[in-house]
Amino acid sequence: MDQSAHILNRVGSGMRKIRTSLMLDSLIGLLLTLLTLSAFYFSWTPLEELEYRFYDLGSNLRERTPTPPSSLSPSMMIALPG
Repeated sequence: MDQSAHILNRVGSGMRKIRTSLMLDSLIGLLLTLLTLSAFYFSWTPLEELEYRFYDLGSNLRERTPTPPSSLSPSMMIALPG
């Protein structure tokens, strides 16, 4: 076998590996997508609990407590004209 045929054989082998890898990745992605959609559709309890925990976490992070006036420093106070 000459060198050019050997190189073409190696390139063809690499392309088969890439094609097989892409097909396998696509199949895994499709299965995970179907699993996630079915978990939402059938209201799987652990998934609901996880959703509620993330909602609570987000609302706690968004909640702002007002600062009491006594904690303001004198440099933060502004004199209003009047």
